[in-house]
Amino acid sequence: MDVTLEYVESVLLRDYGTQMTEKEVEAFKVATVLYGDTYFIARKGAKASINQEMYKIITETESIPHLNWCGYVLGILLHSAKRVQRSLASGNKTVTLDGCLSFWVVFYLDNVNFGAMAANQTLLPCIVDYPYGLVKKLVRDDKVKTTGARMTLYGCNKLRPKETVIYSRSTDLKGRGSRLAQNLQVWGLHSVLK
Repeated sequence: MDVTLEYVESVLLRDYGTQMTEKEVEAFKVATVLYGDTYFIARKGAKASINQEMYKIITETESIPHLNWCGYVLGILLHSAKRVQRSLASGNKTVTLDGCLSFWVVFYLDNVNFGAMAANQTLLPCIVDYPYGLVKKLVRDDKVKTTGARMTLYGCNKLRPKETVIYSRSTDLKGRGSRLAQNLQVWGLHSVLK
């Protein structure tokens, strides 16, 4: 039986009174992860739908904190990027990038050298270093100025030296998805990723 988005929303919006039963707590945990996955972590396509494979994995709620969420997010993003590349190569003029787009923004901005405007990379998760106003300034600063082009390009600034970012950069281009996921396996362990 497939879990529907309507069912997940009903679990999240239900009035539980003053105390939830153990079964209700478990259902609420699963519904929260499925909802977050659907709308934020791994958004896919125009119509939101529950990832049934994810549902099978998280029914044992004690496994949720032990899953490789970074690897999952990166896998979704890499798959989406490859799909976009194929679509553009086929001549499509409109494409959709699926997945956690906030991750792309923070990961990119965290690796670009913006000089004095750069985030200090001391807070985790890194997204807290990037309030909306700063993101707007950094994006504006990184735009490539083109005349007559109908496409916005980025990349004016160079990358930060690898020693100054909290991520490990892999130079192995073969199997880069799994290598990148391994390098970022635990988002918060910036001091051990060298």
